[in-house]
Amino acid sequence: MKTISKLTIMLSVAMATTACNVTQDNNQSLDYDTLEVNFSAKLTGGTWSTDDAVGIVATCTRNEDTEVAMNTNAISAFSPASAMETSALAGKSEDDKIIAVKGDHNFKFYAFTPYNGGDVNLNSIPADIPATVNFGTELSQLYVASRTATSVIAPVALEFTTPS
Repeated sequence: MKTISKLTIMLSVAMATTACNVTQDNNQSLDYDTLEVNFSAKLTGGTWSTDDAVGIVATCTRNEDTEVAMNTNAISAFSPASAMETSALAGKSEDDKIIAVKGDHNFKFYAFTPYNGGDVNLNSIPADIPATVNFGTELSQLYVASRTATSVIAPVALEFTTPS
């Protein structure tokens, strides 16, 4: 017959009690009537500046209607919260908030930077890419991201890359 040491029992109890601790980081209730969608953004090959401007278009299926806009503005303006490779994005005004309603599904997000405000034809976003690019040369260029999501409870992660 094997004996169980007091140390093994104490470690088991300690692990069981700490495993059940609840963290409040980025946790939001699963039960909501409306919910402001939050975003995290990674700029592949660069770092964000808090002065950068990001345009986001958000759609979903709502009440059996597809491609329903989730924002008041046609394109919502956001800016990075920190100057790093990955940052949270914050809406610039109340009208820029992207809101999910209980029962929404089939979420689609399209984003680009730089965004100078106003309406933009998303089929032909203006971008200047030089014919010759030297390695190591910093370019001011278009970055884009798209994401489909089944839930918007946690922040929606957008990874920006450049078409060039």
